Amino acid sequence: MSPPEIDKPESVGPWWASFTADLPPRPAGLDRLPADSTDVVVVGSGVAGCTAALAAADAGASVVVLEAGAAGGGTTFKSGGGTWIPNNSLMRGRGREDDREETLRYMASISFPDQFDPEAPRFGIDQRDFAQLESYFDHAAEAMDFLLDGRAAFREFQSYSGDYEGMVSYHSRQAEEWGRHLAPADPETGDQQLGDSLALQLAAALGRADIPLVVGHRVIDVLTDEDGGVVGVRASSVDGEIELRARHGVIFASGGFSQNPDLVQRWFRGPIYGTGAVPTNRGDFVAIAEGLGAELGNMENGWLAQLPIEMTRDGSVEFGHGSLVMMASGDSMLMVNRHGRRVVNEKEIYQERTEAHFERDAEGNLENEILFLIFDDAVLNETRPWVIPWPAGTANEPYVIHGDTLVDLAAAIERRLAEVAELTGGIELAPEFGADLTTTVERFNDAARQGRDEDFGRGESLHEIDWNLPARDEEQKNPLLHPLAATGPYHCVILGAATLDTNGGPRIDTEGRVLKPDGEPIAGLFGAGNCIASPAAAGYWSGGSTIGPAITIGYLAGRAAAGVTDGEAAWVVDGGA
Repeated sequence: MSPPEIDKPESVGPWWASFTADLPPRPAGLDRLPADSTDVVVVGSGVAGCTAALAAADAGASVVVLEAGAAGGGTTFKSGGGTWIPNNSLMRGRGREDDREETLRYMASISFPDQFDPEAPRFGIDQRDFAQLESYFDHAAEAMDFLLDGRAAFREFQSYSGDYEGMVSYHSRQAEEWGRHLAPADPETGDQQLGDSLALQLAAALGRADIPLVVGHRVIDVLTDEDGGVVGVRASSVDGEIELRARHGVIFASGGFSQNPDLVQRWFRGPIYGTGAVPTNRGDFVAIAEGLGAELGNMENGWLAQLPIEMTRDGSVEFGHGSLVMMASGDSMLMVNRHGRRVVNEKEIYQERTEAHFERDAEGNLENEILFLIFDDAVLNETRPWVIPWPAGTANEPYVIHGDTLVDLAAAIERRLAEVAELTGGIELAPEFGADLTTTVERFNDAARQGRDEDFGRGESLHEIDWNLPARDEEQKNPLLHPLAATGPYHCVILGAATLDTNGGPRIDTEGRVLKPDGEPIAGLFGAGNCIASPAAAGYWSGGSTIGPAITIGYLAGRAAAGVTDGEAAWVVDGGA
């Protein structure tokens, strides 16, 4: 597919080189509470918590932010920083404007594919879920403008290849659009930045707003009044347990539960081998909210990526943004399951690609729990600079398996699986793996020569082209497909599912109030970010679908906790009209 004819940006530049750069120090904070009461307590100092705190303070409330870690920023600090904001002021300033109904249709189709009906009222989804999508469209640009007003700098997120005006939508077959994606920017130069820049800018904004950021304080419970309303928190610190009263409300923005194996086993759709979430994301809010009678939602879902499972052999579960397999580069590469068969478009975006790990067969087995990335020397030794070169340059990494032929490689994979049985629970190759791998590679090579992947449509979406290297030469019919070399050596990396973080938790209304199953809010309790049931549900609208809702719901929750609301929630619990 050829890119459309457009005017390229004046300068793209290798902004993505900072993906591999060392991160600066995290935002510092106080290690003692400045007072024993405040109007609003915010739990967590990622983008959701900071936005909530700034919004509450802007509405006139006094605010304290409590952070469990030794420094601020949360998972935001180590993220790519992308933010998906429909109809934002930057895109409108360039003459683009999102149609509300069409954007809601797009969001609904991705978040609720099993319910989606383009002809039905609310596109076939439950009214309260649809209200969350409506609220997001109606307030996301407003929340972004709030940050742009001297609190943080953003710019349009650049195209990876430089062939488009901006980052291409992850679902470009459904909506070919540019402009909804924003990125942190250097306040002085306007250069594109990553999540660490955003976290540092927001921490500085807290300081200017006289909002204390208190680190090393993990909230373990809430204080309630005789009616069950939340009036403060109890936190653990080096000085023991402390209490902080909240006159107006408590906003949890404490991240998901990726770092809590018990909660992952209880709730998540299948095993994960690692996460990009910080170690403090242990899902404390789940137990706290359950104890208050909150309704939980979306607990089986998360923001997904892949990970070489052998990177976890030392017991590590937290990984940097660059360690997770956001995109596997290279053209002469494919992924197969334990039967030696392709099960996914290897160039699909990380969320959709990782979904394959959780697919179950008729007996409920996870036949794709681990996948095998197979590639040749051309991929291993690729030297062209690119945003995500992996697995190029990994020849000496211990997790890369080598074989002179495909038969040799299959035998080496079998030996390696025996060595890592403690990680996988003893997953073995199917007896037909070697033979089927050879057949699969032959079929893949035929598809590459023809330039068309009839099995999975690889290379047919604009975002795949934008994220990947250009064709090796003019003879290559599809830049994302090339036959594996006729002779070895061949290589393999064993991949498992990982999360950027989970995104399930208590359900909220359109102003961030935590709800009981009957739809009644729990007085004084709010949530935002990855610790609540995400409005995106099982979907990933596009790059920034994590940070975008975190900003928006944090903004609305902060205002509501400070007493500024848009009125009653716009839905009823029974799903009626």
